[in-house]
Amino acid sequence: DLDATVDFIMGKDPEGFYESLADLNGDDKVDAVDVVKLVTILNLQEGLNMDWQANYSNQVISSLSCTLNNDGDKAIQLTKCELYCNQSLVSSSNFKVTLASGGSKKCSFDELASYSTKTGFSLVWYYTYNGEEYTYRCEIEE
Repeated sequence: DLDATVDFIMGKDPEGFYESLADLNGDDKVDAVDVVKLVTILNLQEGLNMDWQANYSNQVISSLSCTLNNDGDKAIQLTKCELYCNQSLVSSSNFKVTLASGGSKKCSFDELASYSTKTGFSLVWYYTYNGEEYTYRCEIEE
């Protein structure tokens, strides 16, 4: 993403590049400010990772718990975790918690059996750092 954004700014036409997605600060243009924001996101998320555990009933997911781990060197403020199924919101948990370096936060979603015939679960964690809002998205492997 970073290379494609820089290529676009330099006048090239990178394959698979979506200008609207590269406008990270929402000013309707892609420029060096968006590159700086992308580098910030990459540096923040370098230390983030997620563990998840699905519980099954009759071979379908009945509940899901996930833990976001901050192995990076910067504390972040978590605000929400959302569960999606095929890009539709299934459930959401709101909270205000500071996730320090080395810290973790667990979030659980129950009563998922009605979504069991569907695939494509993903989790989105929302957090802030220095007043800026970010997201960390993870696909749940089937």
